[in-house]
Amino acid sequence: MPFDVLRRLFVHAPAAGRRPVDTSDDEVYPIHTLDGREGTQNLLLSWMLRFDDVLDAQMLYRSLCRLIELGDWRKLGGRYRRNQASCHESSQHGKLELHVPKQFTLQRPAVNYSHGLNLEMAMEKDAVGQHLPRQADRPYFQSSHVDFMPLMGPANMPTTLEQMTDRDMPQLQLHIESFQDGTLVTVSFPHVLMDGIGFKSVLTAWSLVLAGREQDVPAVHGAKTDVLQSACIDEDQKGEELVLKAVILRRLNRFLFYSRLLLDRWMNPEPQRRIIFLPAAVVNQLKWQAQQDIMDEGGPIDHQTPIISTGDVLLAWAIRLITSSESGPHRPVTAISAFNARFTLPELNLPAVAYPQNMFLETFTLLSAPKDGSSAHGSLGRIALAHRLQVAKQTTAEQTRSQVRAKYQPRARLEFYGPDKALPIVFNNVSKANVLQTVNFGPAVLAARQAEPRRPGSGSAVYHHFCVLKRRESNFRNVFAVFGKDLEGNYWMTAALAPWTWDKLQDEFDNLPSASGKVAAM
Repeated sequence: MPFDVLRRLFVHAPAAGRRPVDTSDDEVYPIHTLDGREGTQNLLLSWMLRFDDVLDAQMLYRSLCRLIELGDWRKLGGRYRRNQASCHESSQHGKLELHVPKQFTLQRPAVNYSHGLNLEMAMEKDAVGQHLPRQADRPYFQSSHVDFMPLMGPANMPTTLEQMTDRDMPQLQLHIESFQDGTLVTVSFPHVLMDGIGFKSVLTAWSLVLAGREQDVPAVHGAKTDVLQSACIDEDQKGEELVLKAVILRRLNRFLFYSRLLLDRWMNPEPQRRIIFLPAAVVNQLKWQAQQDIMDEGGPIDHQTPIISTGDVLLAWAIRLITSSESGPHRPVTAISAFNARFTLPELNLPAVAYPQNMFLETFTLLSAPKDGSSAHGSLGRIALAHRLQVAKQTTAEQTRSQVRAKYQPRARLEFYGPDKALPIVFNNVSKANVLQTVNFGPAVLAARQAEPRRPGSGSAVYHHFCVLKRRESNFRNVFAVFGKDLEGNYWMTAALAPWTWDKLQDEFDNLPSASGKVAAM
């Protein structure tokens, strides 16, 4: 994920764990280069989905276990180990490997499963469940100081990769909370396993197994062979130079950028993390305004519609929000986003194929400091279009290959592009995962528990969010993560922002002509 770009500057490698149990009979799967980046090893992700149906928890658990028995989906049932004999190849802690038991047993299951039963209680009556975000007819942001972890897993669930290796735990943790009027399904896993699009492939396959359609489950490719390496690295071809090569930070400029980042972290208050809800009507209005801006300023159009996406507009909105709330001299902006090689390399765009692994790479959008003294860095449309045009140049198939080659170099390090005085803004948009549109747990709906007849969409999630189980980048601000849109077209996201930026956002919501957005009471 793109906030990995900032966090990896300061996260230390975890301590080596105790010697694991005997794994001599396990099948060993390799950890590919993008999976094993230091930043992914330091993150455990937890993805919660909320259903307005009471689901059969055992049916969900059994179907997920069944999926992990099919072909190389077995990879999902592995345990991480550090090969101490390979210390010279990786780090002082040993090279990371994935060990999959030949046979899953009660002692070494495919999934670590837990279940909370609250069938006599409505979700909104639960001390934590009542704070879960809900749809509204107006935009709002909700304080996220409430800890949702009691509903996302048991108190002793691991929060680091080393805890998992110490305890010989499977990498998938499934926790289900059953209420009188709904169900929470949470899947937690190390980022080493996969990215958001990889998680989508798991939800797709899991839903198919649940529906009794094992024959339609896509085959896993790349479990034992690094398909990215095969697609991008040809010893006989040098390939294109990175389009950003001329603006890479080197030596003194690199030192100055990191120093400013540290100083900002130490001198300013800790950012506040909140969940933001934007109704479909507000998002549509933002996109319309951006399109009008581009056409009014003579920008490119395609059949009378500017070539920008909703994601471009949301990033531009975030940039304008942050920069207009900042005091002091206005700085250039570097917006760090992610794109996925699955969508840019034709070799990987195959039908009926799944890649439960990491294939995300970074893009950098560079915006100059305003020359007229304003803080907005341009209109909404101008920023969205600048982002779209720069990203288009950085995400061609050849540029994707060039970036992969750079990351696969021995001792490849984290690089940053743009001016050293830039204000970094991280924008992680996982909308393409289409989580709510992908998952279909309809076969697990318990009709006897429903207060009304089965309805269209029964078994579909109505809300989801992901979080990091143990955060170490707590002082970084100006970080956005877009979860995507729900079934009604509303957008959900989370952000870590300075207090004065949240004040600015509240002012914007208050001044909307159609509605007055207030902070949800907690």
